[in-house]
Amino acid sequence: PHSRRFQMTSPFGYDYYLSLATLRDADNDTLVDAYLAGMAPVAGMLAETLRNLTELNETLRASRETHLHARRALAHARGARRVATEALYDAEYRLKSLRDAVSSAFVEAGSFVSQKRLSPADAVRDAAILFPPIPPTLRGSRKALEEAIDDTNRADELLHAGDLLLDDAQILHGHARPQADHLETMSRVFREGYETLTDKKRRETHDKPCKKIFGACCAKDTDNGGKDIKCGGDFENAE
Repeated sequence: PHSRRFQMTSPFGYDYYLSLATLRDADNDTLVDAYLAGMAPVAGMLAETLRNLTELNETLRASRETHLHARRALAHARGARRVATEALYDAEYRLKSLRDAVSSAFVEAGSFVSQKRLSPADAVRDAAILFPPIPPTLRGSRKALEEAIDDTNRADELLHAGDLLLDDAQILHGHARPQADHLETMSRVFREGYETLTDKKRRETHDKPCKKIFGACCAKDTDNGGKDIKCGGDFENAE
């Protein structure tokens, strides 16, 4: 497969002949042609990668904005719930005051009470003062609760939409990252292969066989009679 051309074949690196799809006795002109042919698709691949990355960034931005709106909706819902709770407390207090005012007028004589007994007329008067604010207070509480419910539902919808956008972003990242990594490796190996194989000295060093030693290492003979030893990696081209 095409990607196989850009895999390390020994601890010394890549087989540049395989990477450039040329024979080992290829001359410089052939190597230059192979390099140019190999690099030709890079521009299109780069443009596609940039499009994918741009789409990924836009999706992430949309997800962040959606989650921000969701947080604002939740904050508004918390505020509305607080208003509703305060209104209910206020209504509860007013109802208690109304109940106390009315009931005080009907306490039997001689009963022990901790509050001053009112006449029925006074009780009706006080009730007339205490009752009017209660209905609008309850209506305000109900309206605030409805707003809190609406904001909470909207926040849930926004969070769900944001999660879907994050899922899309993960899919895009799953496509863009390997593509970008392959593009980087391919262009780097092409460049290294061209620079190595068109330089006589570097080509001679590259062409020397790699011999396995110590089980996990590979050695190449150097010009001064010694050995250049590298360990780790694959040994596909080792003897």
